[in-house]
Amino acid sequence: MQTFKDSKINSRIIGLRDLNRGSYEILLNVKGRVINFDLPIAYEVKMDSIAIGDSLAKDAKNGKFEVFRITDKRNSIKISEITID
Repeated sequence: MQTFKDSKINSRIIGLRDLNRGSYEILLNVKGRVINFDLPIAYEVKMDSIAIGDSLAKDAKNGKFEVFRITDKRNSIKISEITID
């Protein structure tokens, strides 16, 4: 969790797996490396329909991140804003 909070991320979600305990394993390509994080975001994944192909953006040293989706007109819209303590 601390590695996730410390990282600056601007990546597409390339993997998403329900861990059945309120958490999801999320795979991201960060600076050319595939990294997985176990995040307590089950509610948000279901409520906001977060899916593979959506983009995740967050600043370093921060538990707050946003998830965006590309629309059919090639525009991006924010579909979720999440803060992890």
